[in-house]
Amino acid sequence: DASDAEDVVLGGIPLDDVTAAPGERAGTGTPSASSTHDRTVLHEDRTPFLKSNEQLSSASGSSSSPRDTERIHNLLSQRPTFAYQWAIASPLTKVHHALGIIVASAVGARLGIEKLDALLLHRPDPLMEPEEVARAFAALRAAGKVDHFGASNMSGAQMRWLQSAIDAPLVANQIELGLGALAWLEEGVTVGQGAAADVGFTAGTLEYCREAAVQLQAWSPLAQGRFSREQQDVAPADRPAAQRVAEMAARYAVPAEAIVLAFLLRHPARIQPVLGTTDPARIAACARSLDVELAREDWYALYEAARGGELP
Repeated sequence: DASDAEDVVLGGIPLDDVTAAPGERAGTGTPSASSTHDRTVLHEDRTPFLKSNEQLSSASGSSSSPRDTERIHNLLSQRPTFAYQWAIASPLTKVHHALGIIVASAVGARLGIEKLDALLLHRPDPLMEPEEVARAFAALRAAGKVDHFGASNMSGAQMRWLQSAIDAPLVANQIELGLGALAWLEEGVTVGQGAAADVGFTAGTLEYCREAAVQLQAWSPLAQGRFSREQQDVAPADRPAAQRVAEMAARYAVPAEAIVLAFLLRHPARIQPVLGTTDPARIAACARSLDVELAREDWYALYEAARGGELP
């Protein structure tokens, strides 16, 4: 249930600060999130190559099993090739149920767990057959490998189509949302205007997810630091929003990262930011977003600064 969801998610893309090739895990360093552990309790691992349970426990700042306090999600690609090195590097031409069980088992073995709390089907596939996905999901659940299923980067219509073949509800949809990617908001405020044709966000996705109790998760919620870095390092196009962020950070007495995430958290859809940073100090700064509830006028000031003009 989205109403019971954690506020901020600690992603693992990867958990250490060394980019690994598919099928490898370079380095052993992990960030300590002990200062945020009480409130950042959902861990998402996009690579099945963690060396040990201890690494995940270390990342959460706890020596106990991560299953005591955390829920574990994973992304599963269904495409034959997958460019991102942090994703599961399994050659899937279809979501075959036996291979799906193997992948889920491998992830669980690497993390020292028997079951994933959620498995998200990563990105839409033009060749996707919902009935085949349904069989794969059913087999994974029957085998005790996965509790829940979801998607990423899917429109509301695509999720509805996929859901029509699946008995269990899809619980999450992970999309790029934030100050650096405003199409999810622009789609709503430009209705009936010529500018709507340039938005590039599928109409009705937010509404479908809210209506169907699908947890919206935001990837790249910090926009790679575009609005929270030092002012002299901000790109000219981003300076109005970055200046607003800095001013509000001083006024709310929190780090700039907290304001950037507070913009998402203020939205009534209860959006869950997925942090990609591996810097412990930045993770702690992000956790301060949970102490901020932006005033309505501040939220709109950030929105207009980021979009580069007043709302219609």
